[in-house]
Amino acid sequence: MEENVNNIKRKSLTSFAWRMGEGLIAEGMTFVVSMILARLLMPEEFGIVALSGIFLAIFSVFANCGLGQALIQKKEVDDLDANTVFYAGLGLSVVLYVVLFCGAPLVAKIFKQPMVAPLMRVSGLTLFLSSYNSVQTAEISRALDFKKFFFVGIISSLVSGAVGVAMAFTGLGVWALIGQQVSYQFTRTIALNRIIRWMPKLQFSKERFRSLFSYGINLMGAGVIGMVFNQMKGFLIGLKYQPADLSYYNRGESMPSILCNNINGTVNQIMLPALSKLQNDPEALKHGIRRAMMLSSYLLFPMMFGLVAVAPNIITILFSEKWLPSVPFLQVIAVGYCFSILSSTNLMAVSAIGRSDIVLKLEYIKKPLFLALLIGAMYISPLAIATAVSVNYVFALIFNSWPNKQLINYSLLEQWKDLYPQFLLSIFMSLVVWGIKFVGLSLYLSFFVQLFVGCLTYVGLSYLFKLEAFTYAKSTLKQLMNRGI
Repeated sequence: MEENVNNIKRKSLTSFAWRMGEGLIAEGMTFVVSMILARLLMPEEFGIVALSGIFLAIFSVFANCGLGQALIQKKEVDDLDANTVFYAGLGLSVVLYVVLFCGAPLVAKIFKQPMVAPLMRVSGLTLFLSSYNSVQTAEISRALDFKKFFFVGIISSLVSGAVGVAMAFTGLGVWALIGQQVSYQFTRTIALNRIIRWMPKLQFSKERFRSLFSYGINLMGAGVIGMVFNQMKGFLIGLKYQPADLSYYNRGESMPSILCNNINGTVNQIMLPALSKLQNDPEALKHGIRRAMMLSSYLLFPMMFGLVAVAPNIITILFSEKWLPSVPFLQVIAVGYCFSILSSTNLMAVSAIGRSDIVLKLEYIKKPLFLALLIGAMYISPLAIATAVSVNYVFALIFNSWPNKQLINYSLLEQWKDLYPQFLLSIFMSLVVWGIKFVGLSLYLSFFVQLFVGCLTYVGLSYLFKLEAFTYAKSTLKQLMNRGI
């Protein structure tokens, strides 16, 4: 058992490096493209595309029925399982696209934006692509072979970025953003099929489907509920306010989201298959979850609080002054994301054990409160909606941590003891960084001084106070370097 745990740990460390590298480079390239597009297009155009993507995001969760995650979690998988998942997902994608295609005019009418309908119909084609990729994605995840995702992500980002910028320069407006989205999924599909030489066979098992679906349905239900409420903020802003307000919200969310999703996605994508192999060993599970939380929080907390401090400078430098109304959104959302990633890690622990039923039940408990917060905030302002979302992340952490006290003996109080040193240190660092703006430096010089002082303060004090999370981060980095990744 000890040998098995060590082997999983070694694979997880290497996978973490490759997955994090993919996220940083691929997301970085996508972010650079978004900077270019932000200067070529108007906030209103970004808002219209965001409105067209609300229902597509929800349908995308339905498309896989949670079967991809069921493949990852299952101990033994054969070709019959893979083909069953493939045809089930493809069939559901056809149904969902028909509904999306027919319902697009109604959505456009609700938002009073005629362009929403054709945008939905074209972007909806990605449903088939993401469903088709589910088997290859599950195979790579099960093998913890995230080096393959590294190259797929970079190639897809390069191609889609080039397509989006080229379309924007030729004056295609909102279609440049849709072109970027569709070309990303199309390129990703081709790349995955070149790397994973898997072709579907004419096989389908009702028995296998029922077995996988019994696990996946709970994750799908939780995912759909979560996505509906996640997209509801955009729906309410689009319904009551202007498309530009939604674009400012999304722009403010973009930077915290890239950082958080990269760290969160890396940890969850790697830890779920790794910890699923240890689902019968609660002590090993607790150790893995604790390490994941400490490493995630040590990286994420200073990034989020640092963004709060440098928000006006970084928005002006990257996107120009026309996007300054997004600054307060960025600051509020960044603080909320500190709690979001911890909440997600708690859910990942429950999923790894195989208790997807608890994941779904938690959604039923959390979402009425979230709905009340959103509806109340809707009548105040778009910024109030952003604040409600961030407050909800705190409540979600409280609820999501509750099952792990029983399942792996890791309570919220114990989690906080592991996390509060880096939390308090990040707040102190952000205050130091924020104070630099009063020195009177130029825009660019001020930003780079803030960045340098922030990193020096955080790492220096981590070393001085011998933070456990800092020690673990150092040892993890050393192991990765010794292994040569």
